[in-house]
Amino acid sequence: MRRQEQRNVYIHNDLDSAAFYFNERIKKRLAEDDRDGIAYECMALATMCAFTWEAYLNFYGFKLLKAFRNERWPLHRKSHHVFQKLKIKPDWPTRPYLSIRNLTTVRNMLAHGKPVEETIDKIEEGSPSEIDRQRIDLSGKWQEFCTTDKVLEQYEDLQKVWEQMFKASGLGPFDTMSHGQGGVEYIEDVEVTEVITKKAAFGKGLAKPAKS
Repeated sequence: MRRQEQRNVYIHNDLDSAAFYFNERIKKRLAEDDRDGIAYECMALATMCAFTWEAYLNFYGFKLLKAFRNERWPLHRKSHHVFQKLKIKPDWPTRPYLSIRNLTTVRNMLAHGKPVEETIDKIEEGSPSEIDRQRIDLSGKWQEFCTTDKVLEQYEDLQKVWEQMFKASGLGPFDTMSHGQGGVEYIEDVEVTEVITKKAAFGKGLAKPAKS
């Protein structure tokens, strides 16, 4: 028998589903005033949104730009060529595209995490006890982009940008989904005279021992 298959796997669907999961989790926990460890889910949502965004660019680039398939362009070049092909002029300083820019920023911070060592020396007014009570700020720059409000906003804006790209692409819904098709074809009958295990074949000198 001959088996032939065509499989189209578009990972942006899986990443988008992961982002949707964390988005719903965060909204549910906020509604229940359950905030214990929620910052980590915010980090996860921001990361999934950032990965989804690049997967969107890769998908439309793969579908619409022949040169895209064999290139390893940086993210900014991918977005330039894809938006140019879609005839979309993104307004980066305003939402929803501002959120996309922020996603790229936090993605780079988390993906290429680097240590920060700073010395702070400044004059402050107040009594020694008041100043001494102030805690040292050990938050990371990435946390500015991972508040609950920010990540929910980023997810919402990411969906808006996808809709704009989808409408401009001319593709149908099915074209964006992972799917496959295939079949089997009869070739000929094969006569099997004996079926033996590998161990038995080795005993008959028909196979080499496995390497240790």
